Amino acid sequence: MSFVTQKDGSVEKTYVCKLCDASLPIDEGNFSIDAVRSIGFGVGTMPTRHPGSQAVEAREKRWEKDMPAYKRMRQQGLQPKTIDGSAHIEAKAETRFEVESGQVLPGQAKKIETAVNAIESITGKSVYAPDTKPVNL
Repeated sequence: MSFVTQKDGSVEKTYVCKLCDASLPIDEGNFSIDAVRSIGFGVGTMPTRHPGSQAVEAREKRWEKDMPAYKRMRQQGLQPKTIDGSAHIEAKAETRFEVESGQVLPGQAKKIETAVNAIESITGKSVYAPDTKPVNL
């Protein structure tokens, strides 16, 4: 709060906004009606009108099914690629590769397992185990 001397010699109490340096007159400890007229609320303060709120609500609704499915697959030792779509992957995937790649390939289970086994026999490493060897940059 600060005090401003008017041309007629009277002293007026004012509040100076720390954000925009605007001076707002104070009338007996309360803001005057002019100060109240200058208050506004942005769209972001209203949760249902925020631009991203619909996307967040839709994702949360999907996750009601996906989170339990993701947890069940993790308990089985599988690593789904993402939480999104985990319920679909859990219901439709036939192989570990499909779960961990996040892509369901219907009717391709035998081909996938044959390819995985061939790669593992050639390289001597599991295609599912990450290569955690440190890299010197």
